[in-house]
Amino acid sequence: MKILPFTLARGDEQTPINLHINRMVNAGFAARDQELVNKHIQELRKEGVPAPEETPTLYPVSPYMITQEGTVCALDRRTSGEVEFVLIVNEGKVYVAVGSDHTDRDLETVSISKSKQMYPNIISKEVWLLKDIEELWDSLVLRSWVIVGNDRTLYQEAQLSALLAPEALLNLVRKKLKDSALHGLAIYSGTTPVLSGKLVFGQTFEAELVNPLNQMRLTCEYKISVMEYLR
Repeated sequence: MKILPFTLARGDEQTPINLHINRMVNAGFAARDQELVNKHIQELRKEGVPAPEETPTLYPVSPYMITQEGTVCALDRRTSGEVEFVLIVNEGKVYVAVGSDHTDRDLETVSISKSKQMYPNIISKEVWLLKDIEELWDSLVLRSWVIVGNDRTLYQEAQLSALLAPEALLNLVRKKLKDSALHGLAIYSGTTPVLSGKLVFGQTFEAELVNPLNQMRLTCEYKISVMEYLR
C-alpha cells in the first residue's frame, strides 16, 4: 500500500489528508465519443502502436508507480505525458485529482501494458471531492502544455464531457475487478487527443483540471530528465 499526502480543497478550506492507494488502473481509449477514440488510435498508429481489441481498455499498474515528484528520469527522449483526471476511492469517498500517464513510446509499440510499468504516473498534490463538483463535471476542462527549449505549447485541451463520466468509469472498473473492491484504488481516466495530432517529446510537462465557474484548478508539473550521464 502507498500513502500519499494531499490537500483537500473545498472552497476556501484547505485540509491536509492522507489517501491510501493499494491498486491502480489506467483506462485507455475511454472517450464518450467514438470518433475521438478513433482519432487517438490513429495518432498512436502513426507511432506504431497497435489498436486495442476492445475499447475502453483497462491496464493494471503497480501502485508504487504513482508519485508527486517533480522529475521523471527517462532512458531516452521518446517519452511523453498525457493529461488525465484521476479518481481515488478511500473510505467510501471518491476524490478527484489531475495527473499524467507518462509513457515510453517505443515500448508502447511492443506492449501497451508493459509501457505502463516503465515510467511513473504523476499526480497533483491537491484533490477535490467528487460530490462537490458532480453537477459541473462536464464543463470542467483538462489542459496540458509541453515545453521544448524556450517554447511552451498548448498540447491538449478538452472538456470532461469528452471522457467517460466518473460513475461510468467506476462501474467499468468495478465490473472488471475480480473482487469488485474499489477501496484504495486510483483510476487514471484515459486522455484526449493531442491538438496538433502529433506526439511531442519535451523537457517539461504541465497539466491542469480547471473549474471554469470559479477558476479553481488542480495542477501538476514535472521535468523529463534523460539519463545521459554514462559514456
